[in-house]
Amino acid sequence: MDEFGFDADTFPAFALQGLATIASIFPCDRQNLDVDFELDQHLDIAPTSLIDLQSRVEDKGQAAWLMQLKETYFLQEPIYDVLPPMNTETGNAWLPQHKSHLENFQNALRRDILSSKV
Repeated sequence: MDEFGFDADTFPAFALQGLATIASIFPCDRQNLDVDFELDQHLDIAPTSLIDLQSRVEDKGQAAWLMQLKETYFLQEPIYDVLPPMNTETGNAWLPQHKSHLENFQNALRRDILSSKV
């Protein structure tokens, strides 16, 4: 988010911030470092690297997975004061929990589209 100029004030954790479609999810188990280095060359995960992320995750006893997104869209202004589901940590992504979440997002998307047609 930093590379796009967003921070906790402009895009807080308790807000609907945008839309992304998951294209694929796959493990990065460090069994084949050649593949990992090849992936690292094609991924945009600045300011770190795939190898660094794998190391940090594995240090916590967890497996590293990559999620490739497509059709991403950040709202010009997030929808604030949307509470995430129970047991969701701050900063984690989560799916809409109510029909109102989807309706609010659709309204915000329409607002963004209308305001961009100046």
